[in-house]
Amino acid sequence: MIRSAHPDDAAVIARLEARAAFHPWSEASVRTTLEAPTTRALLAIDAEPVGYVLASAVAGEGEILTIGVDPDHRRRGVASELLRAVHALWREEHVQDGFLEVRATNDAARALYRAHGWEESGVRAGYYADGVDAVLMRWSP
Repeated sequence: MIRSAHPDDAAVIARLEARAAFHPWSEASVRTTLEAPTTRALLAIDAEPVGYVLASAVAGEGEILTIGVDPDHRRRGVASELLRAVHALWREEHVQDGFLEVRATNDAARALYRAHGWEESGVRAGYYADGVDAVLMRWSP
């Protein structure tokens, strides 16, 4: 099941982020993002929260800010469900273009995004703190 996330979910999302992300966001950063009016946030629930996506939508553009699935629940379609739900929200809001950045070394995530219609559109060299490049990706409905 996918449901909307709210500022009260910040601690849950931060715990998932700590397990799922290479450079996890703090609970304070998650809460601040959840409080922003442009944020579109979703939780995937399987008896308990197992995945999340924080995205934005403003002026016809969307951005995936962070997405993650608890490692114990990966390869079960959770991230695909979250992406489909974000795409549906963006379509309702008439988002014309979606954007994201992904670690160049994250082959699984890049394949997931490509499977959902995202196209690689550029590279930000040395973008991440450890020097890894960011691959820019774009999605259009």
